[in-house]
Amino acid sequence: MRKETAKARIDGQATRQALIDAAGILAARYGWASVHAKDVCELAGVSAASVNYWFGSRDELYREVVRQIPDGIVDSKLEAYFRSDADPLDKVRKVLETVVMAPRGRSQWHLALWAREVFTGPSEEFISVVRSRGTRRVMSIRQVIASYLGIPEEGSRIEIIVMALTSPCLLMTASSPDVVREIYPSLISTKGKQNAVDQLLQMIVALKKQMSEQDQTEEKPQV
Repeated sequence: MRKETAKARIDGQATRQALIDAAGILAARYGWASVHAKDVCELAGVSAASVNYWFGSRDELYREVVRQIPDGIVDSKLEAYFRSDADPLDKVRKVLETVVMAPRGRSQWHLALWAREVFTGPSEEFISVVRSRGTRRVMSIRQVIASYLGIPEEGSRIEIIVMALTSPCLLMTASSPDVVREIYPSLISTKGKQNAVDQLLQMIVALKKQMSEQDQTEEKPQV
């Protein structure tokens, strides 16, 4: 009896997560306002009443979807790596790979949905989660870049740099593959994305050098 109960619990958790992943995929692709509960159930491969059974309502399902966004972008393993003593430049590369090379698989919808929420006007659920839970793990991306550049983690300087680096990548992530293929054909393939990571990394290295030279110039005493 205990084994049957445990199996039912595991099956239930799998069904819940399948619904969350399906909702995340569809919301990232079409926007949550255009997604119906039956579409979610169909993609998840479960009965049409599953959303109400497991979440109570379509809105509550989306709240759970949004709650999983930050951890889906920067999971505990990646966050631990960012906080480790690894080479700072290697950490920056990992940040760029996270943003540029984000896969579009069944369980990797988090970055695409984050981008859609940011660029198309955030939903009430998204704003609520950001306010209540914060974005600690996502903010670790900014901390990694600031640490490498040797500048404060707060303020307009790092905010502008992070925005300049990530906004084009997020916009590409939020766009449909067909649109990206037309506008950025060289960035569709894995090799193309890796080249983009390499070039962005070179830009950050050059930026650090420029900032260091600028700081040294400003520190020189006036004659």
